[in-house]
Amino acid sequence: MKKFVLNAAKLSPAKLKYLRWAGYVAAYLLAFVVFAYVSFPYERLRQYVVSSYNAVSVGGDSRLEIDSLTWSWRFPGIVAEGVRLVVTPPALPEGDKPPPPASSKFRRSSSAARLLRS
Repeated sequence: MKKFVLNAAKLSPAKLKYLRWAGYVAAYLLAFVVFAYVSFPYERLRQYVVSSYNAVSVGGDSRLEIDSLTWSWRFPGIVAEGVRLVVTPPALPEGDKPPPPASSKFRRSSSAARLLRS
């Protein structure tokens, strides 16, 4: 620490001025990224994902449901709770009792993007 203070004292006032402004810019960008990540409209993203999947579903035989979508502490990532994929059974001949719809349920699912990982 003492060595850094001595090296900083040897810098010219003009370089210290530019270094100070570079620190302000770095602090601003860090605060911007953190607040944008935390305040992202995850509810709208959930609605978009559900409606896009349900619109593309062939013949309406499956339906996606997500209870909530929020940010994750593992940056950058999201957490989805109450994810269900409900698949309706195929049509049966007249008079047969249709089976209940099959479904897969995930209580909590998280996903994170990893850069530079294989």
